[in-house]
Amino acid sequence: MQSKLYGTKLCRFCDLGSLVLLCVIMADCSIFGAGRMIMLGPISFRMAVLAMLLILSFPLIVVQFSRLIKSPYTWFLAAFAVMLMIATALGIYNQNSKTIMMTDLKGFAYFSAFLPAICVLRDRKRIHMLMNVMLYASAMLSLISIITLCLSHFAPQLYRAFYCIGLERKMSAFALLATSVPRLFFNSSMYLVCGCAFSIYFQVIGSDKKIRIRYILITGIALFSLLLTYTRSIYLATFVAAGMLVVLLIFNSRRVQLWKLGVHIALSVVVLVLLLGVFRMITGADYFKSAVERLGVTTTTVTGEESSSTGEESSSTGEESSSTGEE
Repeated sequence: MQSKLYGTKLCRFCDLGSLVLLCVIMADCSIFGAGRMIMLGPISFRMAVLAMLLILSFPLIVVQFSRLIKSPYTWFLAAFAVMLMIATALGIYNQNSKTIMMTDLKGFAYFSAFLPAICVLRDRKRIHMLMNVMLYASAMLSLISIITLCLSHFAPQLYRAFYCIGLERKMSAFALLATSVPRLFFNSSMYLVCGCAFSIYFQVIGSDKKIRIRYILITGIALFSLLLTYTRSIYLATFVAAGMLVVLLIFNSRRVQLWKLGVHIALSVVVLVLLLGVFRMITGADYFKSAVERLGVTTTTVTGEESSSTGEESSSTGEESSSTGEE
């Protein structure tokens, strides 16, 4: 199979090109939410790249068909496709909205990249390459989140413009929990978990004792950006993913790697605390306290540039109008 795969220039070109396109898709997913930041007419940039990936990887699927047909993942994907077709047929039979059905089906379009991914990600080196792409893409999203926080305090007009662009392109949805506490939710915020997990992984798997500062910084700013989402489901996903990763590393690592794991977690928390402290001094807002309150109490968010004072003004206006009515 390997001789067939690398025996022709076409297969080598398709193999490398498919790997690059897969990395582009995952980088776009890690930053731009629904993938509509760049539109090519009615088609998004991500869907265009996905179509190119499917076309370019077709020779690889043909060459590796005997291996793919034996893979349990292929059969799981086939079973899911059958279940999806049955659900679609039932929806048509029950005369459900075709617009809603098409919207739901579009969300599963990325499963079509599953077979190309199996063909391309054949060894650990390539898997690590894709992980690195997602790692640095999520780090970029973390920086975008911090820059947005700064804009909300120091450049409200630019913040408002970015708010409108993110809402229009389905990249983000900001809100205001309280004065000086914006909720910076990005549609790709879940990929920030990859920034935390992958940075820990690459820190620990190194054979030497060297601590790589860049991974600590990425984990710290990713945690800070996750906190700014004020989303309980993301908090839970981060806790579960981090817990599972730490447990797996503890039971499958040497003493040196465990030492690096402990140092990485401790210094990442230090970076998080420093960011919280710096922004509290600059803005006067306690973001950590707001996150804790968010865990226990459902807070009504106010979108755009409105604030809680607007609600107070409206309530007082309502009281004045009611008293006028009584008179």
